[in-house]
Amino acid sequence: MEVKVEEVRCRSGRARIIPGILAISASVLLAGCGTQHYSAASASRNDGRLPLDSYMLSDGQVETLARAQQKLERQCALDYGVPAAVADSIHVPGTSGIDSRLFKPLPIAAARSTGYDTLNNAVSRQTAPRVAPPLGTDRANATPGPAGPSPRPRQTRPPADAPAVVLGKSAPVAQQAAVVAAGGGTLPNGRYVPRGGCTKKAVSRLHKGAPDLTVDPRGLALTAQLSAEKDARVSTVVHAWSSCMSARGYRYDSPSTAENDTRWRGDLTRSSIRQQELKTAAADSECRQETQLPDKGSAVEAEYQQRLITARGAELNKAAAVTRMWYRTAVSVLSH
Repeated sequence: MEVKVEEVRCRSGRARIIPGILAISASVLLAGCGTQHYSAASASRNDGRLPLDSYMLSDGQVETLARAQQKLERQCALDYGVPAAVADSIHVPGTSGIDSRLFKPLPIAAARSTGYDTLNNAVSRQTAPRVAPPLGTDRANATPGPAGPSPRPRQTRPPADAPAVVLGKSAPVAQQAAVVAAGGGTLPNGRYVPRGGCTKKAVSRLHKGAPDLTVDPRGLALTAQLSAEKDARVSTVVHAWSSCMSARGYRYDSPSTAENDTRWRGDLTRSSIRQQELKTAAADSECRQETQLPDKGSAVEAEYQQRLITARGAELNKAAAVTRMWYRTAVSVLSH
């Protein structure tokens, strides 16, 4: 099966759906991009790239934004008078993300040596939200922060309806870091941190001067993925994969049930369980290859992605311009 659609692609590297960060369109960042064809065959040759990947940040760009946000949050925390150990413990997610492909390849060598670890390095679709709030959301409420910078932190009295989060002098470092990052509480030194905290202030700095976003490419990728999962062509190839596994003595309805078998989450020091995982993953790898599961799944997913790009291309390009501004601001933050 080969489903050809148009894809804008002129840079190497695989983009992913990244929690905490929105994407930059390659068509805006790079001039002179040519139009290429996407197909099931090219998915295999090009590490499974999909049409919407061209509108998403590379791992390196995501890391730049994350490091800039972390730098800003750390300085904000110090402004509140917390110890350096507290400021240093504030964590901003970096490149760990959710792969945009419906079914990922599972190389036989990796399956035999590490089992499903290769697939589960990224956040599992079964155990975490597929699409996280974009950079610029309040960690406590998942609501967008303001476009402009917050005022310099100062001691204020909590609002009457504020939650009763008052940390004692011996509050653990992690608890202090959580309050200073998300806000809505009083620190051991008596400083009250408004809701949104240092995260809100850092994001406001990164977003300064940029318009609001109207579309999230990751949201569109999720929509395409859900549509592909319901497509009869995907159901057919998944059934073929399941039959292949059954012939090898393993009964699973879908690849995700094999990847997320609860036995693999137990005590991996038990040799028998680990060996069973390695054997299962090896069989899975062979069946993915035999049925062309990753390539066929990607071809269907790409078809749905391209429909969305055709319908909302103008919005995607506007979003790209906005996130490019964020990225430039992040580079500037890190250079000072």
